[in-house]
Amino acid sequence: MLKTRVETVRLSDMQIFTILTFLLFPILLSAKTLTYKPLSLQVEKGDRLEVSGFNGKVLVTVAEKAQGVTVQLKQINPEGGDVLDVDEWLFSMQKQERVVQVHVRSPQSKATWAKMLAQNNTQPRFELAIQMPSLPTEVSWREGDVTIQGLKNELKIYAHSGNVNVINHQARVQVNHQKGVIRLRAIKGDADVDTYSGKVVVDGLEGVLKLKNFNGASDILKVNGQVDFVTYDGKLKVSGGKGRVEYANEKGKISLDKFEGQVRGVSEQGSLSATLVGASNVRVTSKEGAVSLRMLNSSASINAGSKEGALNTPQYLRLTRLPNLRLVRGKLRGKNPGQVYVRTESGSIRIR
Repeated sequence: MLKTRVETVRLSDMQIFTILTFLLFPILLSAKTLTYKPLSLQVEKGDRLEVSGFNGKVLVTVAEKAQGVTVQLKQINPEGGDVLDVDEWLFSMQKQERVVQVHVRSPQSKATWAKMLAQNNTQPRFELAIQMPSLPTEVSWREGDVTIQGLKNELKIYAHSGNVNVINHQARVQVNHQKGVIRLRAIKGDADVDTYSGKVVVDGLEGVLKLKNFNGASDILKVNGQVDFVTYDGKLKVSGGKGRVEYANEKGKISLDKFEGQVRGVSEQGSLSATLVGASNVRVTSKEGAVSLRMLNSSASINAGSKEGALNTPQYLRLTRLPNLRLVRGKLRGKNPGQVYVRTESGSIRIR
């Protein structure tokens, strides 16, 4: 039977309260799962939350009337074997100065890590369900799912692999991520997302989205604000929305569907395909990538030219042949105002 180890540290200068160190006596003890009694710490205005761990799940939900941070902890041991050196996995919850720290600490022994790396499925999974008032929050979690619901304060998430979900958020959010899925839904505030190969889904955003996705796919729905996108070989699709899209695109594919506002961008081999509504202002350049614009009911002024690429535009626009450029200029025959400036070297241009 696992034994209780509870340490209480009184350091008034450091403001550390009741450090609880793994292992606490579990409510449920089975061959695979340990469930512990809820742990709570009182908080006040100006406090922050930090959560860190390795493998499992983190769920943070906001209860506005809550007076403290309450953590429900569950440990799930691996199937098909025992946890290596279980006493070296430590859980702690403490308040130091103005920061509530909820940490799962890994073994410090190199020998233990060598055994874990040599054998698959030897790490326990920790599931944390946290309820609290709306505090500034930082989560560092290596593998698994992180879900934050209803926060009205600054949020930072650092995740190596797994799924990140941020729902009904009303402040700035920052996500650094390698692989998996990032879902942001109903965000009122700026968002900064950086992922290597993750799938990013943003459904409803009012603010500025700064998105770097090296080679993953990104779907943006119902944006009202600005999207700044950087990619090497990824895909971006913006469906609906209004505001501004700006991009730096090496080899990726960018698609805008029924978007209204400004489009600014630079591409090398990457392409742009856009269906624009309302008043639109486009200024893009491309080396080899194609540019295709569908201007619905637009009277935009057109200035589009390519050195070697094909030009496919309405015949009533005027074509001028210069020594190193073929240039099309004129106005479309619709009602919505706008301006379009496109330049390519060998990439094709299509405007309709």
